[in-house]
Formats: sequence, structure tokens, C-alpha cells
Amino acid sequence: RARKPAGEDHGLGDTELKLDGNVVISDLDQGLEVRGASKTIWPEQDRVEGDGLYTLRHEALVLEGRQLVMERDEAKGWSRVSVEREPVLRIVAEGRDKNGNPIFDFGRGEFRPATITADGRAILVRQEGRTETTITVTLSDNVTAVQEGGRRLNAGHVELVATRSARPETTGKRPWKLQHFRADQGVKVAYPGRTRKGGEYLTSVSADRLIHDVPLTGAPSTVLQGNVSILLRGEIPVLGPGGRLRLLCRERAWIGPLPAGAPSGDLDRATLQQIGLRGAARIEREQVGPTGQQDILEAEAIDLIVQPQDRSADTGPLEMQSRMVAVHFAALGDVLLGGTRVRGSTERLIGDALHTYRPHVSAEGQGTRFEFPDLGQEQRLLGPDAPKDTATADTSTEERESAPKGRWELQRFIARGAVDITTSVGGPAVGIPAHLTGDEVSYDRLT
Repeated sequence: RARKPAGEDHGLGDTELKLDGNVVISDLDQGLEVRGASKTIWPEQDRVEGDGLYTLRHEALVLEGRQLVMERDEAKGWSRVSVEREPVLRIVAEGRDKNGNPIFDFGRGEFRPATITADGRAILVRQEGRTETTITVTLSDNVTAVQEGGRRLNAGHVELVATRSARPETTGKRPWKLQHFRADQGVKVAYPGRTRKGGEYLTSVSADRLIHDVPLTGAPSTVLQGNVSILLRGEIPVLGPGGRLRLLCRERAWIGPLPAGAPSGDLDRATLQQIGLRGAARIEREQVGPTGQQDILEAEAIDLIVQPQDRSADTGPLEMQSRMVAVHFAALGDVLLGGTRVRGSTERLIGDALHTYRPHVSAEGQGTRFEFPDLGQEQRLLGPDAPKDTATADTSTEERESAPKGRWELQRFIARGAVDITTSVGGPAVGIPAHLTGDEVSYDRLT
């Protein structure tokens, strides 16, 4: 039905069309199709409104929900669709064009949202440019994004940006590419533990904001901002045997591929990832056993280089199959280390070759102080005394063989600059303190 608006000027043009039933509207220029219940159209204003259940289809995505408003400006090359209630966004990740090329490409990034729902409004804006076309989708109020592989994100607001180059390809159109994903307002991400690619060492992530960027060239990046908490399965050897680790920081954190110039030793750089923490950074190791001791590493800034390990063939618990091992770390500014193997404080703490049998830890800064509580009696002067009825010289080899798995043996220790080392000799009955002082103290373990 078509009619002229009666009475006052509505500012929506001279013609109003009302369509009832199962209505289909196709916008060939914008590549959009809308199906649903009755709609009201103002042709001169390029505006459509409807109050029922609607499905908007685009080659790269499907948007469903209730109460639709659709607008466009042909001269400026943009269109805008809003779904006011119960929106559901689905990415056509598995779709192929007639030439067999993918329609949507998530790139090499780890974050691949497939279905997004919200309690509030969803807005889709399509902008035509000279070199590329951009689709921006925003959803608000209790947003849930389910990824390929089962990851689940919850936030108060989510924005997704996808682009497609305007340059034609000889084999067909270029695919739409995920360029930007942003979540705000109490972000929480839960990881399934196992994906199609194998194990997942991350367990959960929370922050005020998550920003995931997939550049056209270069590696993708994920940045967490504000009150960051990362829970994962893995091991930082200087803190003790593996288990669950909680990574915290106040300002921002990121997880991504190893950047150029970062140390990798003899490992394949493609197998490594970097985790960065900034602002009151803290790493906690969940302690197993009755002691309840908490192993920690604190600093203003902490960088980890980790190697994910997927033991897909294992039949044991998931925690033993999917984990990470830190191969390098750097902690800067008011460093506090409370580990099972090493404890102390300094200004700068570096750990190298942590995945090997000969890890290397160095500390630098005025007032540096360290303890080695896990050393065995075979360490002589730096280790504890032998049992009262046993000669140290006769039991060092046996003790080394029966020592707890993962115990460190101190092979070399060098300290420079007003050094003061305290240990004890003579057994618990005598307990004579021993002091080693000097500008430089060097200890080498003789076997």
C-alpha cells in the first residue's frame, strides 16, 4: 500500500509504502537482502522500518533479530542497518564463492568469532571506498561471542571490522578479511582446552578491554587493557614445577608471535609466542601440596617467551596434554621473586635457556638479594649439611640420584659489587655462620 503522509510534514519524503506478509527487500548495490514481516518504506529517504523478526543476509555474514531500521546514502556509498532487539550475528566462515575461494578470511589471528549474540542493539554499517569496502558491526549489552573451536567471549560491547579490497582478482572477488575486533566493559574469555588445531594452554582471560588486530601484512596481535588476568597451564622453571599460572597486571598485556629481535636460542621462532605484562605485573604459581606456599614473580614489567606444547597423543588428563614452557623471561623494575628454587629481590632479572638442563638467571641492581632454598647437600658450602650420621663426601652422589625431580643444582654462581654471602657449616648442633664477602665472589661446582 502506498500513501501520502497526512497532516504535518514528517520529514521523510512524500511517499510511504507499507508491505505486509513475508517481505523480501534486496539492495543489489550494497549486496544486502532483508527478509521478514511487514515493513514501512520511505523510498525518497532510502529508509526501511519493521517491527517483527528479520533476517539480513550478506555474502560474508547473516544478522538476525527484531525491530529493524535500514538506511542508506547512495551518493556517499554507505548503508546502515540496526536490529534493536535480540540480535544474532553469524560469520560465513566456511562459505565459498563460485570459484571455490573463501568468502571470509579470519587471517592468521587466534581470535575467530563465528557467532555473536547480545541483549541490546546491533548496528551494521557498510562503507564503499575507492580502494576497499568496509563492514563495521557493533553489538552492545551482555554480548557473547563464540569462536571457532569453542572459545567464548563475554563483554558489554563488541565491535568487528572486516574489509575487502576493491581490486578485482582474475579468479574472482577478493575475500572479506577480519581486520579489527574490539571488546569492552568487563571482558572475559573462556578457552575450551582443545581445538581442531590441538591443545590450548590458556584457560581464561579477563580485562577491561580486548583489542585484536589482523593487519594485511605482518603478524596479528591481541592486546588486553586494564586489570588484566590470564590463567594458563604451564611452567616457568624459576618458579618451580609446572601447574597452573595466573598472570596479572594493571595497565596492559599482549599475547602474540615472537617479534623480530627477540631471543629464541636454538628453537624455531615460528613455535614461540610472547606474553607481555605492564604495570604492577605479577605471576603466581598454584602450589600443589599441604604447604600452601605461593610462588610469585612481581615487577613493573614482565616479558615471557613461551613454547606451547601440545601432547595430542597423550591419554592423560588435559592439564598434562596442553601446556606451555617459558624459555626466556625478563622482569624490570622492583622485581620480587618468591620461587621454590630461587627467592630474592632486584631491579632487573633475566632468565635464559629455561627449557634446558642448564638454565641461566642473572640479576642486576643495587640491593640485589637472593636465596637458593632448594639446593641439595652436595652443594657443599652453599647447600645444607649432611645428616648427622652420614658423611657428605660419601652420600653426595646418592643424594643427587635420589633428589626430588626438578631440583636445581647450582653449577656456577658469580656476584659482583659489595657481595655478602651467608651460609652455615657444622650441622644443626653447631650452626656456625659462614660469610663470603668481597667485590666479586665466584662459585663453581666441582664434580
